[in-house]
Amino acid sequence: MLSGSGAKFSNIKAFPKGAVIIREKDDQNHELFLLLQGSVGVYKDYQLNTEQMVTVLSQGSFHGEMPLFLGKPQEHTLVALGDVVVLVVSRKNLAGFLSKQPDMATGIIEGICRKLLAADEKLAQYNLDNAEQTAARKSSLFPEGHGSYTLHLDNGNTDMLYE
Repeated sequence: MLSGSGAKFSNIKAFPKGAVIIREKDDQNHELFLLLQGSVGVYKDYQLNTEQMVTVLSQGSFHGEMPLFLGKPQEHTLVALGDVVVLVVSRKNLAGFLSKQPDMATGIIEGICRKLLAADEKLAQYNLDNAEQTAARKSSLFPEGHGSYTLHLDNGNTDMLYE
């Protein structure tokens, strides 16, 4: 798991089922969580009327790259779905951890790339769906076979248009 001195740049923490690991909008927690054991629910608007589980993370998954690398607040709340063990890397210890754990560094980079690819695919699908909805709205306004029509006026009399 951790080789040599890599352990001094990280902490291992255990959480029981139902424990909140990190909270959404926490701007003090700039840590990366690598899930070593168990599964974690990732929530938006946790414990609010609009709460929704975004995904479930399983062993080998990680979360918190945005706060860790960019100093951004946490975007989700992580809740232990059973007994969970996580490896925690702080922003302060990131460089030391990555230098001592090159395989994990590569895994984190690959994971970030997979997340970016998934986001790109969702955006492309959203744009496609949006284009189809726009086309559907236009077709409901202008039925099939719709074209331009010419208004024929008797003797070119346009006075009736202004009455």
